[in-house]
Amino acid sequence: MSAPYERVLVVDFETAWSLDYTLSKMTTEEYVRDARFKAWGLCWKELGEEGAPVWVRGDDVQGWVDSIDWSTTAVLAHNAQFDVTILSWRYGAKPCFIFDTLSMARALRGVEVGNSLMKLAEAFSLPPKGVAVHSTKGMLDSIPFDIELELADYCKHDVFLCEEIFNRLIPGYPTKELRLIDMTLRMYTHPLLELDGDMLMSALIEEKKNREALLQRLGVAETSLASNPQFAEILTSLGVTPPTKISKTTGKPALALAKNDALFQALLNGEREDVALLCEARLGVKSTTERTRAQRFLDISTRGALPVPLSYYGAVTGRWTAAKGSAINMQNLKRGSFLRKAIMAPEGHQLVVGDLSQIEPRVLAWLADYTDLLDIFRSGGDPYAQFGSQMFRIYGLTKESHPELRQSAKSALLGCFGADTPVLTPRGWVPILQVQATDTVWDGAAWVTHRGVVPQGEKEVLTALGISATSDHEILTEHGWAAWSEALANPSLLKSALILGSLSALGGKGVRTGLSGKDALGISLGCAAPADGRGLLSEPILGVGALPDATTAQKRRHQQRECLQQGTKPFVQTGFTGIDSLIGSAQSLFVVPTQIARSIQTTAGVVSRYILRGFQTASSFCATLWDWMAGTSPSYSLIALTTNAVTARTISGSAPAASICQTNAASAHEKWKRSGNGSAFSKQRMQTYDIAYAGPRNRYTILTDAGPLIVHNCGYGLGWASFASQLLTGFLGAPPVMYDKDFAKTLGVTADSAIKFLSWDENVEKLQAIPHNCTEKELITHCLAARAIIDTYRRTAQPVVDFWGMCGSLIEACLYNGREYTHKCLTFRKGEIELPSGMKLLYPDLKPSADEKGRLQWTYGPDKTKLYPGKIVNNVTQGVARCVMTDGMLRVAKRYPVVGTVHDEQIVCVPDADVADAKTWVLAQMTMEPKYLPGIPLAADGGAHRRYGLAKG
Repeated sequence: MSAPYERVLVVDFETAWSLDYTLSKMTTEEYVRDARFKAWGLCWKELGEEGAPVWVRGDDVQGWVDSIDWSTTAVLAHNAQFDVTILSWRYGAKPCFIFDTLSMARALRGVEVGNSLMKLAEAFSLPPKGVAVHSTKGMLDSIPFDIELELADYCKHDVFLCEEIFNRLIPGYPTKELRLIDMTLRMYTHPLLELDGDMLMSALIEEKKNREALLQRLGVAETSLASNPQFAEILTSLGVTPPTKISKTTGKPALALAKNDALFQALLNGEREDVALLCEARLGVKSTTERTRAQRFLDISTRGALPVPLSYYGAVTGRWTAAKGSAINMQNLKRGSFLRKAIMAPEGHQLVVGDLSQIEPRVLAWLADYTDLLDIFRSGGDPYAQFGSQMFRIYGLTKESHPELRQSAKSALLGCFGADTPVLTPRGWVPILQVQATDTVWDGAAWVTHRGVVPQGEKEVLTALGISATSDHEILTEHGWAAWSEALANPSLLKSALILGSLSALGGKGVRTGLSGKDALGISLGCAAPADGRGLLSEPILGVGALPDATTAQKRRHQQRECLQQGTKPFVQTGFTGIDSLIGSAQSLFVVPTQIARSIQTTAGVVSRYILRGFQTASSFCATLWDWMAGTSPSYSLIALTTNAVTARTISGSAPAASICQTNAASAHEKWKRSGNGSAFSKQRMQTYDIAYAGPRNRYTILTDAGPLIVHNCGYGLGWASFASQLLTGFLGAPPVMYDKDFAKTLGVTADSAIKFLSWDENVEKLQAIPHNCTEKELITHCLAARAIIDTYRRTAQPVVDFWGMCGSLIEACLYNGREYTHKCLTFRKGEIELPSGMKLLYPDLKPSADEKGRLQWTYGPDKTKLYPGKIVNNVTQGVARCVMTDGMLRVAKRYPVVGTVHDEQIVCVPDADVADAKTWVLAQMTMEPKYLPGIPLAADGGAHRRYGLAKG
């Protein structure tokens, strides 16, 4: 770019501060706009010129500012947000460009290391930063002359350090990135957004009114609910023993009244409505985040425009994050909330909001040469439905026609919780990022091992009940697996999930403390917790015509609980014969004519097919398939191996007595639902994580503000054995099913492929380890079909698999050994990957080591962060996606000011007269094909309104 400035001034302010009036306790906005603000003076020096920095006394600063033509003058500072904010808000200076060594250092050195002026001086072997500023502590009106002289020398040295550090950082620093630093700082130092104080005040009054009404209804004071001892006294007065735990810090008993304490959750979800209401009220009193932020917004509105506090290169991939200490994280405002609606464009303007659509999967497809996926994006199609069509060989599969199968195809992309999500481990509730590979996790039935926490990229999440998860992440309900978004939209689903989760969490508590019987109960739909810890089919097989009534189903549920309490197996697993017999079975399977299936009509009006041994098919999953099977594969059938209480209810039709899943714990959640929290959620984007391969049931337990939930773990890398096992116990919301011989044939399974499959000892071992209650031949057939599906999926997604493999091989060859290798717009070198922007993903001090099983693993950085192929793929995808996003922002900024950004969204301030054209123009700038991604299909959507919260509908 041509420089928009003629000279650059290096600037540093020294200001008054005290114990209470300090940036360690206040935001920059509060501090600079405070009536106590006073500048003792500033130092300045023209960049690149000889001579020492010049000290300007406080009383002379305004005259100095007025003497400069800021339309041609840029400013350089370390933490320029502070110094330029003072120049702008206090003295009216508007530098034409802003440089910031803190932002540059964060990008070049990494976000994990310290980038303060003191740390950078040390890193570049410069004279250390001084300490004279401490001499002015508590002086708010004036300072003695000798201290001013000392302060001036201190300030001059800071200017010297800033210039020297800049000279070391600037060589090769991309011009585009310098413009992004300027844009980011301008969002804060030259704010344009306004706040609707009346709306904020009304919302705060309404929230207070509702909170006080609940307290009055309960007859308690807010202070009593907030205080642990007082709340314990209230519980005691109601005849409830306050729950306790062993404190991690003191090792002594302590009250367990926090929202992440399992025993408190038991009270919240318990039988007594009065106690549950008290617990809900306590959570309402203690959960102050939303009203605190609303109050901060209201306070800002009385002082001026809204500065947007963002950290340039706050994440390792270059993404922005909320500025530390800003106290108003605008990256996670709830979509549709009054806070978003209270943010407005200035009078006569509107906010045009543009949001890139699915940018990360598009970038991944391009990097991996995944042409099929790129073609789907180009056509505006549904990639998950397309994958499902290929996996299950169903032409025209859609979300509407086969939602379960589409979800199965999508399961490989599951994995989606925020970094603070509490996970139940033997150490208690632990944030997901702190779950260690040596921890077991509670899966609702047993403590199970896993393969560690996996970063799943920056994704759009739905935030509710104190956790953030992607909309498609599965949670376990009494009706099977349901998507997080579905549960939030359906209070009854969410209620049943919370009931299951709360009961199972008590089971986890019992396992850890050695309790037994009722106290150690672990409830999990379709699975028991036997001594061997494997996932079992917890319901007996129903014969033909054995359609259960509600009473039978209720009894079966009690039998399941008894099995869980006693640790017994509710079925007998068939033993295996030798390998020769297995191969003989495989040979016979694909030469014997198929037995013709017969049909019966259930009372629910669903046609179910019966084959082989005549087992009844669970209708809720299979009925969806019959339509296409009749037209494309008449002989295809699925067998349900088990029927649980919920499945029985589906089969038995609409009998009123069929509602069998009621528990006393439901009352608390009914109250919670009525309180208005049942469906309240917000959308945002954030870095997400999951736990890989959590036990044989592929699930673990997390904690929400309303109680525990059992959730599905990440499904990428799903193997045929795991897939086959999950089908037998119910896969992602489906009742248990088993593939038959006819379906296996449609997938291309033959006697030769079956024999080849069984010739591998590893395959036989995996097959024999699958819990089952069917014959040997049936299990072989089922597994062969499952493997064919997985193989089809892997062939379909082979480009991504290959890309993972390539990135894995480059860890040692390039990042460790230093070989340079270029893949499309990425260049791999020792300890770094260069992005098309010229910026780099950093992996310093990369070292190999062996894990507990002797396998090679890689770690980097001072904290020995693990590095593996999936993480590299995730990082380069995010990094390139960020390049696409920022290129569009820079193009837009040439015409209109960009006043904010949230992940893949940019917020642009446009005059009313330009809005109609600007909406189309902004989206066109965002989706312009980058030279470094030729042929990538980009898309974006957006809208316009004066209020930010209404701009996208």
